[in-house]
Order: sequence, then C-alpha cells, then structure tokens
Amino acid sequence: MVYSRAMAQTHQPPSKATVAPAPSAARPPPAPQPRGNAAAQSQTRHNDLNTATPGSEASRRPLPDLRALEAKGYRVTPAAGMDVLYSAAKDSPDKPLAQQPVGKGGYDVVSSGTYTVDYVHSAGPVMRDGKLDTQGHEKSAGRGGVAVLEDGSIVVGRGKGRDAASIQSQFAKKDSKVKDFMGGGALLIENGRKVDSADLREQQRFDQGKGGLDAQQMRSTHHVLVGIRDGQAFHILAKARTGRQIQDDLAASGFDSVVKFDGGSGGYFREGAGAASHAGKNTTGLGVRARR
Repeated sequence: MVYSRAMAQTHQPPSKATVAPAPSAARPPPAPQPRGNAAAQSQTRHNDLNTATPGSEASRRPLPDLRALEAKGYRVTPAAGMDVLYSAAKDSPDKPLAQQPVGKGGYDVVSSGTYTVDYVHSAGPVMRDGKLDTQGHEKSAGRGGVAVLEDGSIVVGRGKGRDAASIQSQFAKKDSKVKDFMGGGALLIENGRKVDSADLREQQRFDQGKGGLDAQQMRSTHHVLVGIRDGQAFHILAKARTGRQIQDDLAASGFDSVVKFDGGSGGYFREGAGAASHAGKNTTGLGVRARR
C-alpha cells in the first residue's frame, strides 16, 4: 500500500495509524458547509458499502491488509481526499495531469480518470467545484461514477443521468452536495455484490466486441479504479489485469463497491516525487491525498 503523504519526500512503510490529511496545494477540499436543501432526496443509501466519510467510525478503523492485491501487481492508495481533474474544460480548466503537483506540497497520487473521445473530451459526465463541465456521451448515463461531497465524503455508485440535477439527486447527502463527480466508469462491484456481465453490457452499455466483462474496455492492461471497502476509500492501479480478473480480485479482498475508469494508451499514473509510470495524455484525472 501507499501510505506516503504529499509532504513526504519518500514513501513510508505501511502503517495502521491514521492521521489527518495535510492540506494540499492542489485544489484543497473546502471546509464542510452543511446545507439543508442539498438535494430533494438522494437515491443513494449512504453506508459503509458505498461511502467513505471523514470523521466516521469507519474512518478511524485500522486500514486493512491488502498485501495479497499488491502481490498481484496492484498499487493501492488509501484515500483521505480526492479531486476530479479535467484539463479540457471550457471554464477554468485544470493543468494537464503531467503538470499537476505531486509529492511535496501536492497530491500523493495523480492518475487518469474516465474514458475520453480521442483522449480529449470526457466520455462521462464531469463536475468540479459544484459546476458541471460536461455531460459526456449519452451512453454514460447509467454507468458507474465517483462523487466527492462537500463534507469530504467519497461515494462510489451507479449514475442515473448526466445532468447536474441528476448527479446531485443520485449522490448527494441531505446536508452535503456533490462537489466533484466523474462518471462513465464500469461499476464492477455494487454494494457488496459483483455486477454481472449482462448488466455491464445492457445497463451500463459496455457493448463493444462481446460486451460486458468481455468488452474492449475490459482487456488486459493497466486500469484506474476507485473502491470503497468497509467505509474506507481507496485509489487503485491495476496492472496487466482484465476487468473480470479485477472484479474477482477486489471482491475476494473484501471491496464493497468498485468503479473502473480508463487505462491503456491514454492512462496516466504518478505518485510521490517520482516520474510517471504511465504517461498517457488523458484529460480527465484524479488527484488523491493519501491516508496513512
């Protein structure tokens, strides 16, 4: 596991201690601002199967032993905070992933995010700082996504629409709106259950080739994922694994909800002060502040 902080020059060994995340120079999370009318009523039943909430009982539990995943080549980062990044936005675009600060004073991990059209325009809906940047492709409406709420909660679940109102209705809490959102991903595990291939093909519309778990997006390569396990959030890089293998591996390791985003030639991954291990030019991304 990665337990290094953005302020550290080198990675620390695995630790079971939990510390408050240090502020990041790259779009730090805002202070919680409770709002009674955040959404008419969220369709997500927030619990430890799909949501990691700062300050909750789950957030204070020891981190799990995930060395079995690491032995299979996974890079696992326990996430204390997360920002959605989009350098192709028309208004206030983020810097390209290769220019995002990583290491001292920046994020612990920067990776690519959801699928894109020609590595430029997001194929899934993207929201940053409460404003919708794009609805993405119409196929993405019922796919998986990750939401970051105003209170810092990280939610993994299934989308039910691409517009801002639908995203808020589906993912917001009663007292905390969605701040950032990235959709268009493949929801592989949902509330403790593996999502079957027919769902991925027919409901989430991963229908290229044979579709479902055998769709083109599920081929063996590196993939970026966000998962919730027992009320704790994790950013994950899978290496040389298929979607089916990833689903089996993460379910066996106790993950309750997992969304898979892009990888392959457009994929990007960089952690600490080191060079990028994958240097694709995807314009969507995730900036992660690690918990340790």
